[in-house]
Amino acid sequence: MIEEGSIDDRDTFLHAVRDILSSYSGSQTMTPTYVSACALVEQISELEDELHCYQHELENVLPRERGRFIDEQCRMVQTLEQILSVPVTHMLPKFTPWVHSHRICLPFPTLFRC
Repeated sequence: MIEEGSIDDRDTFLHAVRDILSSYSGSQTMTPTYVSACALVEQISELEDELHCYQHELENVLPRERGRFIDEQCRMVQTLEQILSVPVTHMLPKFTPWVHSHRICLPFPTLFRC
């Protein structure tokens, strides 16, 4: 609950705090809303609560998510390693045996040096 009311125009501190809080709250009002000191304290308290929630998430939830992500990546790498570990004989290209390739080179000794 925001308690609205006028504040002293000379109180630059409260104006600055109000502007900062309104920028974080995402309010896009054309005219500035004047908020009492009690309402400012309440908004600051809400921001502190939100900060504590983020800190809790950073310390507790994100490490678990990070661990789960790393485990998933390791499983994917292991799966790819298994897929790529096909016996080498199946992957070798078919070469012409040396005896046959040597015969091919004989008619053209200057072009092909075997």
